[in-house]
Amino acid sequence: MVAQPPSAPLPSRVSLLDADRAVVAGEIPPPGALERPIRVDGSVVGWLALRPLSRPADPRDTAFLAAQVRGMIWLAGLLLLLAMTVAWAFARHLLAPLRDVEKAARKLSDGAFGGQLITHRQDELGDLVRHVNRLSEALAAHDTARQRWMADISHELRTPLAIVRGELEAMRDGVRPTDAATLASVHEEVMRLDRLVDDLHQWSMADAGSLSYRPARHDLAELLIEGVARFEAAAQRAGITIAIAHADQAAPVHVDADRMRQLIDNLLSNSLRYTERGGRIEARVFVEGDQACLRIDDTPPGVPEEALPFLFQPLYRVDGSRNRALGGSGLGLAIAQRIAIAHGGTLIAVASPLGGLRMELRLPLETA
Repeated sequence: MVAQPPSAPLPSRVSLLDADRAVVAGEIPPPGALERPIRVDGSVVGWLALRPLSRPADPRDTAFLAAQVRGMIWLAGLLLLLAMTVAWAFARHLLAPLRDVEKAARKLSDGAFGGQLITHRQDELGDLVRHVNRLSEALAAHDTARQRWMADISHELRTPLAIVRGELEAMRDGVRPTDAATLASVHEEVMRLDRLVDDLHQWSMADAGSLSYRPARHDLAELLIEGVARFEAAAQRAGITIAIAHADQAAPVHVDADRMRQLIDNLLSNSLRYTERGGRIEARVFVEGDQACLRIDDTPPGVPEEALPFLFQPLYRVDGSRNRALGGSGLGLAIAQRIAIAHGGTLIAVASPLGGLRMELRLPLETA
């Protein structure tokens, strides 16, 4: 039986195949074409194939698709522009404090300390700005301290040098005789200069943590008794009484004996130097909790309360009776505090019930 062609032409996308998939009408379907069987009385007598649509066949469909594509392009462009605008604003919001931090860092590197940045942010960038502000404050304080330190050192060194120079020039010009008294005066100023240089050396090593320590177990009370014994003769000459009292309980500490003797000597020397004639110095050692405490009290003159926090600063002196005229270098207490800190302890100054100054050293108690 010969197949008859259909009475009406098939659409361009449709092909009619026989049962063996031979083309009866239309074009040969490409691979992947959609095929549906044609059944007669349950038997497949042919196939109907539908080729995929690659582009609209109707001009109206093509025009609609082109309009959709143009709309999507415009929408994508607007979204891209909006995204760029938001990204620029966000980047500006993030980079503004970073630019300020960069300028502040450049000023700090040029030595302009103390500048402050203003921020109200509570995020990480705000924390960064606040850290830079604290760094600027610390550098400004250190720079001020350095300038004051250099000025104080030059002043301390210039004073004895000026006296020695004046004495030597006076002897050279015949204004003063070159006798034992004049030479003794020059020698005294040279020794004062030597002590100052030695104290500066000790302080620089203590501040840098370069002092050597050989800690061992010692009784703090015994170290205090030794220290008081070293100053008894000087106290008698000054008309000052030194009284020592300590509990029967031992106060073992793990310290370097030589450094601890240096600390005690500095404290006793400070009290002896600034206590008025006829005054009294009381020292004692006691145990409080897990700490061994050494306390030294002296009689007037005292120290103003506002000056107490500055007593341990290098070359600091209180105006009035506790001054340079009494021979101190202004470094003894600073060195003593550094030694205390190196041993894990504390050294503080407060007003004494005796009317003068109280120095209190606290060290960790050595356990067996």
